Amino acid sequence: MDLEEKHLFDLVSTKYGHFIEAHEIAHIKDSIADIVSNARALREVHLSNSVEPFSVFSPFSEPTEHNSGEINDE
Repeated sequence: MDLEEKHLFDLVSTKYGHFIEAHEIAHIKDSIADIVSNARALREVHLSNSVEPFSVFSPFSEPTEHNSGEINDE
């Protein structure tokens, strides 16, 4: 466990330690290690200012049982 993972585990155990059971600690440490690994991978992606976030604009919602999907101006 490196320093970043240790700090995050300390935060989790400080805040939620009274809820954590002994058999859950290994799973929590593995989850934190995965989060730290993913965060490091994301930090390695270099984007210029011209790269815009991907978004999908959908002006109407899908009709549901409770909603017709139309926009109502009230």
